[in-house]
Amino acid sequence: MKVLLVQHASNNGLTSFPIGLGCVAAVLLEAGHQVDFIDLGLEDKPVQALEARIGEFHAEALGFTHWTTNYTEYVNLIKECPSARKLPKIAGGPHACAVAEQILREGYVDVVVLCEGELIADNLFSTLENHGDLNTVKGIAYLDGDRFVQTEDAGLIDDLDKYPSPPYELMNIKSYFGRLKGRPSVELMVSRGCPFNCAFCYRGPSSGTKMRRMTTDRVMEELSIMREQYGFSSFFFVDDTFTLNREWAIDFCQKVIASGKKIAWACQTRVDRVDRELLTLMKKSGCVCVHFGVESGNQEIISHLMKKITKDQVRKAHAECQRLRLSTITYFLIGTPWETEATVRETIEFAKELKPTIALFFAATPYPGCPMRDVYIEKGMPVPESCDEYGRFWVEDAPKDSEKQVKRAGNLDSYQLCLDATKEIVRAQVRDVGSYPRLISEFIDQYGFVDFVKNAAARLRL
Repeated sequence: MKVLLVQHASNNGLTSFPIGLGCVAAVLLEAGHQVDFIDLGLEDKPVQALEARIGEFHAEALGFTHWTTNYTEYVNLIKECPSARKLPKIAGGPHACAVAEQILREGYVDVVVLCEGELIADNLFSTLENHGDLNTVKGIAYLDGDRFVQTEDAGLIDDLDKYPSPPYELMNIKSYFGRLKGRPSVELMVSRGCPFNCAFCYRGPSSGTKMRRMTTDRVMEELSIMREQYGFSSFFFVDDTFTLNREWAIDFCQKVIASGKKIAWACQTRVDRVDRELLTLMKKSGCVCVHFGVESGNQEIISHLMKKITKDQVRKAHAECQRLRLSTITYFLIGTPWETEATVRETIEFAKELKPTIALFFAATPYPGCPMRDVYIEKGMPVPESCDEYGRFWVEDAPKDSEKQVKRAGNLDSYQLCLDATKEIVRAQVRDVGSYPRLISEFIDQYGFVDFVKNAAARLRL
């Protein structure tokens, strides 16, 4: 079958390699399907570009990944693209999984994939091609007339090594890069699943709570491919908790060191999954930045969010990174259902105390499927009911001191609170002259000198 995979969202001008679609493309190609790919976020005229590509490729089906914040963009795209409306549209991703029946009944999606796409991609598209019975395909949802059908669970992939690498050339990997140590960096994901259940998070059934990872040998093969075939020597591992398995992380670092290849890399992990020995080895193997999710400076809110970490663990992890001059990017949420003016202030002061290289503040959002959404509802706090409402959720105005303002403070005001917190942290860094040697070293190690100067200038303008 001729399958056109589409990344439809611009993500506010940012480009991110569509790892999920890439993994599905690899499986389909290996099974003998014809596959093409288009990223409409890189197109000046997305509707016309999709219409043209469908015609040129003679596509017989379309595949998408849906996130809550870009679903409205997807609906508008389908409305405006006649050729797309005529084809079977298959969707996976967190939003599609969280509200499968709803989006199917809206009529802009024909099949929702509720599992890891590699497991059923060949069977699904072969069934569509042969006009077979969708009920024989595991791990999907669809409408049979007006009846919502969810088929048997497809399970999870146990052995990630057995699946092929994404077709990087087809998907134009060089269009997707960030910057790390002054060089282009590319995103990689080498594990699936998360055993934690943070209240603000929803990944959908395709992720699972069981952590599964590539072997370190397979990861080294991926790094070699990216380095030798595409020229990348900087990498950002976007796994939820890169160091969850300490022995695996140590083995990876040791193999990078033994290879003699000079790479730069960054990862996301938890403060309770690092220690001095591991961080030292990570630094020696080329790690230049660690991303930590802290979320709040109030221990009670941290507990409500089911993070299962303590402020002392947060302090220790940051202190160890700073001892090594290892850059940290630390994430905070503002506007959770338990938020007050006092807890917002506590979070900002905690960020100042930690002195991360960069502190990022995000507006808490009750996405479909996340446990925190239920808390908003239980407390009588408004939640977005349609995708259009999510963008407005952070920034709508309410009269000061009104009942609405008090009830929704920390939600509708969160966007401005995040901006104000960021400015306050940057000003604190500017005043903290004693931290200049460490901060400058961390910034340059992470960004390279030229990018450091650009980033420093941008932050000073805040």
